[in-house]
Amino acid sequence: MDSKPRKLFVLVGYPLAGTKRTLQHVFDRKHFFPFKRPFTAPHLNGQSFVVINASNSTITSAAYLAHVRDVLEHHIHAHISFAIGISLVFDNSEHDVRPILQYLHHSRFDVHYLLLYSCMDEKRVINEEDLTLFRKCVQRGKIDLFDLLVSHSTARLDRRSTNISRHIQALLKCDDNLPVESP
Repeated sequence: MDSKPRKLFVLVGYPLAGTKRTLQHVFDRKHFFPFKRPFTAPHLNGQSFVVINASNSTITSAAYLAHVRDVLEHHIHAHISFAIGISLVFDNSEHDVRPILQYLHHSRFDVHYLLLYSCMDEKRVINEEDLTLFRKCVQRGKIDLFDLLVSHSTARLDRRSTNISRHIQALLKCDDNLPVESP
């Protein structure tokens, strides 16, 4: 058993926040094949990753969670990091994020939530009520807020993606005992 848990980076935002496009920019790829071999991200300290570039806004949370579990189980023995995207939906519908957050709470990963404060495809930011509820639901893991407003701006989306990429680099470099600067 590893003494150091593998890292799981979770991009979190409202539907239309640009989570999928942000993952594509961060990893400099358009397509991800989570059941195939992990890929190496040279600009992220040469770390190997598996990325799930979908979210619970397009399929039900139950179906998404089953997919995440299958991917993680498929790579159970690989020494890699993971990145997933989730949509911040608190409406008790089949897309509600709480079951996914509960699963991540009980996982054996070093979970880092990268919270996208603003949406890409609409002028909307995370409201205080959802932010407070999200913080309550995340019982284990670190939350980092990326508060750059990106509404309808590809240049700002690129800048937010660069900031997230640098933050991931720092997290991959550091020892578990050393603090990492917030974004």
